[in-house]
Amino acid sequence: MPADSEDVKGKLETLRQAFVNQLPDRIRELEKAWAKLDSEAWNFADFSEFHRGIHALAGSGAMFGCDVLSQRAKLLDNLLKALASDGEPPSKGTKRLIRDGLRSMKEAAAAP
Repeated sequence: MPADSEDVKGKLETLRQAFVNQLPDRIRELEKAWAKLDSEAWNFADFSEFHRGIHALAGSGAMFGCDVLSQRAKLLDNLLKALASDGEPPSKGTKRLIRDGLRSMKEAAAAP
């Protein structure tokens, strides 16, 4: 394999490792954002920001080979899309599903 290919592979692995190293902090920030949404009056702007964070992890997880994390984030992303299109605050059952989705993502992030 040419030296350039090895260099590119090394750089990609460095980027992947940086992504994996940042996962605990990113998940923690999403958990904090959800806790705020769950405890205060419903704020669609804050919800949209939370949703963007989940959506970003779904895509970047796949890009960096964290397939389980990506799949779990995508499931939560789909739930959040439905919630956003509904325009109503989430029910207790939906809130439970969101908490479960975050917990599932956290577990996947711990073993990428």
